[in-house]
Amino acid sequence: MYLSFWLLLALTMALRSVASHALIGDNLPYAQALAVALATCLLWAALLPQIFRWSDHVTAENFTWLRSLASHVGFAIGFVLLSVGWRFLLDVLFPSLRRVHGTSSTVFGIYLLTGLGRSLLVYAGAVAAAHAWNRYRMSERSEPELGDSVSATPPVSSSVVNNSAACLAERFLIKSNGRMFFVKTGEIDWIEAAGNYVSLHVGDKTYLLRESMRGIEEQLDANRFLRVDRSAIIHINRVREVQSLPSGRHEAIFVSGARATLGRSGIERLKPAILELTQTTSA
Repeated sequence: MYLSFWLLLALTMALRSVASHALIGDNLPYAQALAVALATCLLWAALLPQIFRWSDHVTAENFTWLRSLASHVGFAIGFVLLSVGWRFLLDVLFPSLRRVHGTSSTVFGIYLLTGLGRSLLVYAGAVAAAHAWNRYRMSERSEPELGDSVSATPPVSSSVVNNSAACLAERFLIKSNGRMFFVKTGEIDWIEAAGNYVSLHVGDKTYLLRESMRGIEEQLDANRFLRVDRSAIIHINRVREVQSLPSGRHEAIFVSGARATLGRSGIERLKPAILELTQTTSA
């Protein structure tokens, strides 16, 4: 499906190029236009999964709106320059594809002006799709337990443990479909950011709580809960094993059977905590 989309887009882009060149009296062969379109779509197809992955972390939860905007502007500029540079490189590698003549700076400037809007549109579409998919994924995970009329309240604790830093919550209050019930922190496998909410993963169930990752992290025992990245907090006492995935990422498997996919930074933070826990238990 993914490759089919890019192939269809390349065919459409080639038709548009032939038509636009015909308007200025330039007889552009369709095969030549298709070659350029395929090369362009190949670059986009390689870059967009990275944009997807990166956009998943640039959220209001992890960044201020100003920092998020600045980050997107910077990455969008980089994406445009890569797209234009790739088109310019094609002329160097395959002179037969060149349709614009002049000095190198002139050709690059023309490609920049003609490809700017198109590249920005592709980048914006990828970011929008990434955020939409993340919202859909969060709603799908929480729907079986919470239903359509979900309401969540900020966490409260029935009993607290005083330490040198703060009062730690022992359980969180959840409201759902007219019901009120508690989720004990000791039963939570891991916590995931979900926009203005957090998802409490307890076995095969997921509970939404209106709280920020920073706010809930401050209420958890740092000896049991570890924030492995911007969008995930792991209950290290409930980790049964960690497995490597073919993609190069890792998956934490909990005693309840729940699973959480971790990036490289996540596994690097989790390994020392598990090792220290193992040594403490052995002693």
